[in-house]
This record gives sequence, structure tokens and C-alpha cells, in this order.
Amino acid sequence: MQCPICSATKSGLYSHRTAGRDRHYRNPRGITAAGHLSGTRSGISHKLQEQSDAAGYRVKNSETGSQIGWLVQLLPLLEQQALAATFNPNGSVFDDANAGVRSATIPTLHCASDPKIRRPGAAIAAFSSYAGCYSGSEIPIDSDNDGCLFLHSDIGHREIQDGASNTILVGEKRRVDEAGEYGWVAGNRSTLRNTGTGINAGWDLTAEPGRGQTASPVVIPSDTANGGFSSAHTGGAQFLLADGSVRFLSENIDMTVFPLLGNRGDLQYVGEF
Repeated sequence: MQCPICSATKSGLYSHRTAGRDRHYRNPRGITAAGHLSGTRSGISHKLQEQSDAAGYRVKNSETGSQIGWLVQLLPLLEQQALAATFNPNGSVFDDANAGVRSATIPTLHCASDPKIRRPGAAIAAFSSYAGCYSGSEIPIDSDNDGCLFLHSDIGHREIQDGASNTILVGEKRRVDEAGEYGWVAGNRSTLRNTGTGINAGWDLTAEPGRGQTASPVVIPSDTANGGFSSAHTGGAQFLLADGSVRFLSENIDMTVFPLLGNRGDLQYVGEF
């Protein structure tokens, strides 16, 4: 069964095909939302406004910087016009002015297969089961990453040199609060992951404890470590490719191939996957 955010994001990519007009849809609040993958640029631009625009700035997994993530830009296309109108893009997503938006529960962003979503009484507000792919390597989020969604990204078909059908745009991730979750609004590891880590093989995932046992603690490598994609689906996870198609990829995918799918321009042949 296709995860709902994949349908919504795919719809967002192609819902504003208007010849001769600006490639972005801009609402009255000034938030650039998803347009479409045109021959030049992608309407989905991960416009993280950080404290510094200098080259080499690394996004930290903390409540620092503006961190306006790509899902904020999709709000009108997720039928969340009220949240989009309420959001203040002139500050940080962690400002008090954005507290209401930051804590809002959006069921479309939750995969029902995640047991932490299904469990009675589980806190599901502000969480996203889906993350954009910023790189084919486990490196910090920066303005020069090789994926499609990253710091200040504005990527179109011409920049996806490997072909849109061979490039991952969005994938699933499990909720692991102990690893640091900053909500669906944030432009850090909460909404961005890489393919340098295998599916369901990230440092943020620990083995489920047996009966009467406690779970192993999550060890966070650093404040710029982001991890890979994961899901509660048996054997793999759902991914949205840059051509708008949705694929279920096995957690046993060849790790000489998977990193190439997260890199938009390595010009390496991947074959069937």
C-alpha cells in the first residue's frame, strides 16, 4: 500500500504545470511551496534559512537557525492552508510565534505501519515518517550536498544528471525520539536523510528488546550525524523517486547501488534495483 505522503508529494511536484509562468508557487505569506519538476528547476526547494550562509555551514540537529524545512512548503498541497497561513517565515521554526504550527498533528505525515504511531497514547504531534534525500553519503547537511533536498537547494531536471527515475527524492524513516526528533517543520535529520547508510541499518535503530529486557540506548555520533532511511514495513521501505514514481526498496539492496540512488549526479550506471 502506497504511503500517503508519497501521493501528496508527487501531486505537489506536478500540480502547477503552467507554461510560461514562474516555476514556483508562492502564497501570500511568502512561503515558497512545491511546484513541479520543470526543464530547469524543481519547485520543491529546501530553503533552510540558517544563521550563516557561508560555504561549509553544517546544519546541526538542534533548535538553532531558522531551519524552515521542505514540508513547511508543502502545507498548501497537503490541504493545510490554515497552517500555511499561520506560519511565520521571518524567523525560526522554533520561535514562539510558530509554536502552534510546530506542534500540529498532520496524519498524512504519519505511516500507519510505525508501531510508535499506532500504539495507544503515543505522542504523534509534530512528527514526520518521511524525509527528503540530501546525499548519497553519511555527511552533514550543507549547501553543496549531492542529493535533491538540502541546505538552500533548488534542483531541477538538468541538475539530476543520473536521471529522475534513478534518483531518490523522499523516503520513509522510523520515529526514534531518543535519537533526536525536532518535528516535521525542522530542516535537520527529522526531515532529511541519506543513502550512505543502509535501509533499516542506521545508528538510530537498536534491536527490539526481548520480554523483560530494556532497549539498548541510542548513541548519537555527533550533532551533525543524520542517519539513513527506515520503516516498520517488513524487509524495506517506500521511496519516492524524482520522476514521481514510488518504489519499495529492499533493506538487502546492494550497498554499491543504494548510495548512487541518493546522489543526483554521480553518472554511475545502476541498472535494475
